[in-house]
Amino acid sequence: MFLNNIINKNPNLIKSALLLKKKKLIPSNCFILDLDAIFHNAKEIVQEAKKLNLRLYLMTKQINRNPFAAAIAINCGFSGAVAVDIQCARILNSYGIPVKHAGHLNQVPINDIKYILNIRPEVVTVFSYEEAENISRIAGQLNIIQDLLVRVVGEKDLFFSGQEGGFLENEFEETLNKLLKLKNVNIVGVTSFPCLTYNLNSQDNVIATNNMQTCLRVAEIISKKSQNKIKQINAPGNNYIEVFKILAQLGATHLEPGHALTATTPSHSFKPNNKGIPAALYVSEISHIYKDKAYAYGGGFWKGAPLQNNRQNALVGEDFDTAVDNMANINDLEQIIDYHIILNSKKTFKIGNTVICGFYTQMQMTRAYIAAVSGVSKHNPVLEGIFDNAGNLIDDNFLPHDREYAKNKIIKLRKYYFDE
Repeated sequence: MFLNNIINKNPNLIKSALLLKKKKLIPSNCFILDLDAIFHNAKEIVQEAKKLNLRLYLMTKQINRNPFAAAIAINCGFSGAVAVDIQCARILNSYGIPVKHAGHLNQVPINDIKYILNIRPEVVTVFSYEEAENISRIAGQLNIIQDLLVRVVGEKDLFFSGQEGGFLENEFEETLNKLLKLKNVNIVGVTSFPCLTYNLNSQDNVIATNNMQTCLRVAEIISKKSQNKIKQINAPGNNYIEVFKILAQLGATHLEPGHALTATTPSHSFKPNNKGIPAALYVSEISHIYKDKAYAYGGGFWKGAPLQNNRQNALVGEDFDTAVDNMANINDLEQIIDYHIILNSKKTFKIGNTVICGFYTQMQMTRAYIAAVSGVSKHNPVLEGIFDNAGNLIDDNFLPHDREYAKNKIIKLRKYYFDE
């Protein structure tokens, strides 16, 4: 899906992956994050947001909440991170990454509310009065006031399967009267998802969903009915540089870029001139040959990827020229678990050959490793660390380092990118 982008815009990433694999520094079934490219992309994203007076929370789930990448982005000017679920909040906070928005697609489980309130996010998303009531009660015990975003639902709004939920617009005024009586919370904004969706028939390839208009209408209700100032019209979903202006004109105040950080939004696959340097790829190797197909180790594919019909190719070889010349087709998998990647090619494969893929991912949904690498742009890749699929920075024996070790690595990376 993104291989041609990587070849054309960041060939050093492929070369670095091949070199690190050859030196036995990274395992198969491993994503590589190019921290140089992430640094470049984060600066561009923040620059555009500042022009439009937009604030940014970083969505990190698609890079498995990687603290090295998150720290770089936040130092570039992101306000903090959004924790899409409690696991995300716990991992990021354990590395000292500030969580500014807890919620987004999930409410906070009751037994985790105290933990979330203690890390002091700017806002917490609620889908229901009961959740707001629980947060107010626990906030009262902690003697704090917590700002909330309400997730709202209009009659014609778009939701992905399993992600439905929120306050119904046609009942909201009545519900708001109850919410305003809660003593330890303030209703300061609205959110929904997705606020933009893809439409290949439009000039911009994106259109605002009805969700965005619902957010604006409910925000108006809150402004009229309460003394609370609306601080946020939070408009997540397909947030990348080229659509910031559209969202700002619609009234958004806060965005939550995720795949924009690695230039791997679906839009980047069909509009390769979009801003951003591809900053992620997947590395495997040929396990065995069976009949006329080669089987590479799996673990990093996600069956829910959009535009799957474009996710068909892999590079095979031990050096850049050979690998680019040997682009193989990937068979779509029928089963959910990707024990292997199945490759078709008229060329000869060898067991142990390195395999490079560039596809749309949600790394938190996989069992892959994540390698954070600096120096790619300088032709001098340095492996800064390997993380397991639980977000732990691991040592040479694949055992977790303690968090202080990891935090010291983050300090060194900040110095490398911001003090050099």
